[in-house]
Amino acid sequence: MVARAGGSGNRKSGKFHQGLIADLLAFAKGEFTLDERQSDGATLRQHIAIVAKQSGKIPEEYVFPDCPEQLRYLWQLFIDFCESRCNTGYGILPLQYAEIEAWSRLMRCPLTPWEVSVIKRIDGAFMQAQMKEKKA
Repeated sequence: MVARAGGSGNRKSGKFHQGLIADLLAFAKGEFTLDERQSDGATLRQHIAIVAKQSGKIPEEYVFPDCPEQLRYLWQLFIDFCESRCNTGYGILPLQYAEIEAWSRLMRCPLTPWEVSVIKRIDGAFMQAQMKEKKA
């Protein structure tokens, strides 16, 4: 079962949640940026780790926000969904609502519409990062 922020399954996406969602999306985009493969095959994360080891600090432009604790479960769900993502042979496909709904049914863990919306927004950022990397 998914550990959710708060005790209510009937959460609405108010101003507080909008701020958390923005933080989660910034975290996700940072993760996708750090995972980009460079021309030598290593990830940007690996390059930055070398720079940090040599200089003792991470370049400021590569310091991204942490995942908000209250929405960490949505990030973990996204990661879990990615493990079963479809691939056409030409590339990966975006997460489908049917896949999310099937997971929800199988795991007996209903997701609220705003939770699904946030997962799809993370996936949109992921797909953009994948297209960017594919073009490079």
